[in-house]
Amino acid sequence: MPDRFSVHLDRAMVTQAVIAEVGPVPDIPAERVAAHEQRKTDIRTKQAAADAANTVHRVRQAQNDEQWRALWLKLRSWYAVAKVTAPAEARAGLSGIDTSMGYTPAHARRRAEQTRAALSAFPADYSATGLTSVQLAAAIDGMLAAEEAEETLLAAWRNANAALKDADTALDKENKALYQILVASFPEGSPQRSVIDGIPTTTPSARSAPTILPPTG
Repeated sequence: MPDRFSVHLDRAMVTQAVIAEVGPVPDIPAERVAAHEQRKTDIRTKQAAADAANTVHRVRQAQNDEQWRALWLKLRSWYAVAKVTAPAEARAGLSGIDTSMGYTPAHARRRAEQTRAALSAFPADYSATGLTSVQLAAAIDGMLAAEEAEETLLAAWRNANAALKDADTALDKENKALYQILVASFPEGSPQRSVIDGIPTTTPSARSAPTILPPTG
């Protein structure tokens, strides 16, 4: 769990323990304590959702990368044959394919799109490296659809992570509010105040929090 969320959860648990120990506080009714507890649960639920969304996206990303590599090899082989065996009128469209790029998923996608455009001029039954124009077009379309699915999963992860951050911000705000009420409710030097002083007040921004960044490419 990212450090920032751990800090706020830890503070929430200590705060609730302190409230239970110092006794009833008029400005902290039972329903507010219950709502505070629910915020803790919400953080854990949203953390699990964000972690799951991140895992699903990364699995699909790895699968797509493997499939892009396989398609990349097919595109290169197909081009090598097509530039010397395709009908002249179809061969002209191959000039729109950039053959200078080394492999990356982004380059593979671009070359697939360029090849897909060139295929519009090829006879449906033209075949190279065991693939007809129709079959190669279908393989490209399928891979582009898989790429769109990956983007959808990335958006889902970002949304889940945003929801987690919002819940974390809400818990942090309530932690601070409860602390201020507790401090105002008991004078310095009282037994209750010494317990309240045990609530951690280090701000998360002062600590190094690892961040999961969305992939690029």
